[in-house]
Amino acid sequence: ELQPGQWIAIVGCGGLGQYAVQYAKAMGYNVIGVDISDESLDSAKEYGADAIFNLRTQADTYVEEIRSLSGKGVHAAAVFSGANAAYDGAIPLLRTNGLLMVVGITREPLQISPIDLITGRYRIKADSTGVPQRMPKAVAFTAKHNIQPNVDFRKIEHLPAMVDDMRNGKARRRQVVTFD
Repeated sequence: ELQPGQWIAIVGCGGLGQYAVQYAKAMGYNVIGVDISDESLDSAKEYGADAIFNLRTQADTYVEEIRSLSGKGVHAAAVFSGANAAYDGAIPLLRTNGLLMVVGITREPLQISPIDLITGRYRIKADSTGVPQRMPKAVAFTAKHNIQPNVDFRKIEHLPAMVDDMRNGKARRRQVVTFD
C-alpha cells in the first residue's frame, strides 16, 4: 500500500527483517531499521536502511526521533519479530492512519486498542510470507534487485549449537548447514 518515497519501519532486522530492508529499498521506500541488536541494525544499515534505532539503548528517544525524521510518523511499520514488545514499540511510530503489518508470530495475543482502530489511529494488516503462488514473482523480484541474505555456513556437527543460538536469540544471520 505504500508509494515510493514514503517511510516504513522494519521492526526486527534479523532473518526476514534483513530481506524486508532490501525489498523496501528496491521498492523505493525510505527505510528505518528498528531492533534491540546492534549487529542486526548494522546489517540493516549495510542493506540500505536510511536510519537505524536500537529500542533498548534509545528507549527514551527513538519514538520522537523517528516521528521527527519521517514527518509525523512512518506510513507503515512491518514487525518481523515474534516479541510482543516489538509490536508495542511499533505502534507509536505510526502516523495517523498508518499501517501496522503483522508478520512476526508472538506467543501471547497482541494487545490492540479497539478505540485506536475505530478512530483511525492506525490500521492492521497481516500476511503470510510463504504463499507458494507468490513465489515465482518474489524470486524474480529478488533476482532483479540482487537481494541477498546474510548467511552463516556451518557444518552438520554444529547443528545443536545452531539450534541453541536460534532459541536463545543469538543467531543474527540465516543458518545454513553444509554437508562436506
